[in-house]
Amino acid sequence: MAPALILVAIVACLFKAIQAYNIPQELIHCYRGNFTQPSVGFNQQLLLELIRKVEEKNPTTLDMRMLSVELIHRLRIDGIEKAPGLQETEFVTPYSTRGIMVPKYKLLLQLVSNIPGTIEFDKFLSPWEICLLHRLLSSTVEPFQRGDERTSCPAIVADPSRNAQAPWITQNKSQMNQTTGTTFERPLSRCPLEGGTYRSFQYGSIAPGVLVMSIAAGLQPQNVRISEFISAYKRKGTYENLETMERADTRKQVEKLLSSMESIDNTYVVGLAGDLAEVCLYQGPYVGTDLRVGLQGNWNDTFFPRLRFLADNHEGRWEMTDSELLSGIDGYFLAQQVPYFVNKVRRLRLSQVLDMYYSNRGIPVVSIENLGKRKLPNIKQTPNGKLSRTSELNEDSLHRMFNADRKTKLWNVFSEDEAQDPHGDAQNVPDDINRACYRKQILQTIDKDRLKQETFNFVQVLQYTTGSVVVEDSLMRRNCDAAVDRFFSYASNLLDSFEGCTSVGMSDTKPIIDLLLVIDGSRSVYENLRMIFHLSELIDVSIYGSSISVINGQSGEFMVNQTRSLSSVFEQLSAYQGSYPSALSLSKSFDSIIRTLSSQMDEERAYRTVGANAPVILVISQGARIVNSDFVSARRMLTSSFEQFPDLYFVFLTNDAATFSQLTDFSGVSHSRVPIEEHYKIIESPSIDPQPYSGLLQATLKAIPQRLVAPFCRTEANRKLWRTVNVREEHEQYLSPGVELRYRISRNFLFNTGNVGIQFQNSGYGEFTVCGTMDSSFAGLACQTTTPENDNVWFNFTGLCSGEPGIECRSIYFLVQMETSNMKCTENDCRYPDQVRFVIKHEGLRCPSDGSGARSLVIGWILPVFAMFLTIRMLRFI
Repeated sequence: MAPALILVAIVACLFKAIQAYNIPQELIHCYRGNFTQPSVGFNQQLLLELIRKVEEKNPTTLDMRMLSVELIHRLRIDGIEKAPGLQETEFVTPYSTRGIMVPKYKLLLQLVSNIPGTIEFDKFLSPWEICLLHRLLSSTVEPFQRGDERTSCPAIVADPSRNAQAPWITQNKSQMNQTTGTTFERPLSRCPLEGGTYRSFQYGSIAPGVLVMSIAAGLQPQNVRISEFISAYKRKGTYENLETMERADTRKQVEKLLSSMESIDNTYVVGLAGDLAEVCLYQGPYVGTDLRVGLQGNWNDTFFPRLRFLADNHEGRWEMTDSELLSGIDGYFLAQQVPYFVNKVRRLRLSQVLDMYYSNRGIPVVSIENLGKRKLPNIKQTPNGKLSRTSELNEDSLHRMFNADRKTKLWNVFSEDEAQDPHGDAQNVPDDINRACYRKQILQTIDKDRLKQETFNFVQVLQYTTGSVVVEDSLMRRNCDAAVDRFFSYASNLLDSFEGCTSVGMSDTKPIIDLLLVIDGSRSVYENLRMIFHLSELIDVSIYGSSISVINGQSGEFMVNQTRSLSSVFEQLSAYQGSYPSALSLSKSFDSIIRTLSSQMDEERAYRTVGANAPVILVISQGARIVNSDFVSARRMLTSSFEQFPDLYFVFLTNDAATFSQLTDFSGVSHSRVPIEEHYKIIESPSIDPQPYSGLLQATLKAIPQRLVAPFCRTEANRKLWRTVNVREEHEQYLSPGVELRYRISRNFLFNTGNVGIQFQNSGYGEFTVCGTMDSSFAGLACQTTTPENDNVWFNFTGLCSGEPGIECRSIYFLVQMETSNMKCTENDCRYPDQVRFVIKHEGLRCPSDGSGARSLVIGWILPVFAMFLTIRMLRFI
């Protein structure tokens, strides 16, 4: 019994020791079991999604200030490391807040005071999502050897003459011996893991905890006197001074601090000044003014960024990494500007500020006057700002295609495929600073002398609260000044590696689709996860973008049910009980998809849906061969069961284009998806790495329009309803600057119609342009723009697809782009405050199987007559 009692006592002591490090109970599960394993990749999309989930459930009770403060006080905890030598048990969690950044973080919490009110994160986020958000916000470095350095670290081995075990890296867990040397529990890794960051392609690695805390500070700026800080701590005895520094009378130093009239500005220290104070405090006593500011790092995988490794030349100096440096510059700007933004835009949300700042479009408050001057990517403008005719359609073809009202201005524009002037957008760059690509200009606005003073003020408090060596004021100020000077020189060089703001006016359009991804056995489990993450990023899986489903290409099982949540994608994958595919069965996959799409169509009819994303089946097969029987079954489905989905698109990513070309060869076969080349795309590539084909794949998916459909197309009662009356339904949409929305009405809904009307109704949020065409490549567009006097755009059609001999029946396409914004978008559905809301209404569409002969026309595919008249006019919808 005695050994057992001793063991229990040891475990109890360890448990108490871990508790003393104060990881909140609500976050302990994040450091146990599978929650500690790498999962989803870290990017801005994930951060915004998690913040939006909280905002969405608290639309009226939660403002930006409360949310940012709650996030840093409840979910951000800096300096959590895995304790060397401890293994997880029922009673022990081998993680604790023991990193060097802990003292600074505790001070920062006092500089951004908590406010009344508690957000119940567990009501809005799953335990998985809470851990993801916590890890994104919490800065840390895991310094010790992990055992995987041979495969995870760069191949170049660090110079052994450099001492990576420098004594300043973790003073609060080092043991001082008689010669002032330092011993460590285990060796340091040559590529330590940096936490609390995410990967962005254009703006470098970002530390979102710095951004959120900077916004919180900006919304409640505070100047706290040094004396107030020091008086809050118990006075300590004199400290042992290092041999490299002059001795100082600690008691006099403390008395001086207690009487100091200097204050600390929280908008400076939560970012730049705080990190620079760590640099001069932890490095200065050992290296003087030869300080290390900035430290590079690399992600484990560009397309699946789950782990960030610091450079192998770190030498233990990670007080200010490149991620923290870049985020410090961004945080400084946001802390100074967010109060102004909030005063200008009602109900501005935290997710909106972060989303807009790291984008081509920027935060619009300071540039709203320039929105009307921005070019639309597909519409040529004259110097006076008016649209002009630039296509080569003559009057006869215009009359034949559109039969336009002679009182209506008809504008014809180039299609998206035509060449654009590569230098045409640069001249429209606004003079104001409103996004991350202006970092060089932001850096120039930072007052160097002010930053030096704020850094010195904060380091005086930091050195006291850490129980560190008290350094003589003149030496400390010299070190802090050197750290700030080094910051400006290093930051200037670092920012030269990023592109400036030369992309104003370029389209920010991303695919808006419902993606059904079929994976086969040509990839390993990791490579499949990597591809799923990359596609989710490519199509913007979110409440404002696309949805995704993942199908096991061998069994036909849905590994991921349809979702608009990136975190849900990987949560479902982690819970998937089956095996990943080792082969490919197109027929099983198609059969499963057909049943799912049929159920979805029933739900859409029940909810009277008139507009939705187009479903896109993406089959990835880069190794598995299709057996003949499976090929025959899959082809039969393409020409039979899939016929009920006229708005369905197929994309095949394969190294065997010949097989899929045969699969989609419908020569002499009746087919409803027309034109064939619009609905079936084959991208040939043997590469498992996405880089060679990623651009082409994105362009292919981006070109797919949303669908406008006729609801109530199944029951007999509904078919009679559509034969006797015109039913009008609405489809609400939001436009953003620099983004185009595309729509398609399938020809299947146009057979035997009388009068068909499509209206784009303005909601008073701004002005927009609508273009129409019957070309699937969106060429030869005819456009009209709303005005304050006329807020509706009408497209009227008569006698479409009437069955008269000699004319082909085609689908109708629309393209919508924003002109100006009134900054009125404040509801939850608004992604940005400068979006323009509009409503699409249509009437007169027919059901493909309404018993009026349309079905036979679809299947027969021979249309003897085509007559079409398109009238575009501006009037109010009555």
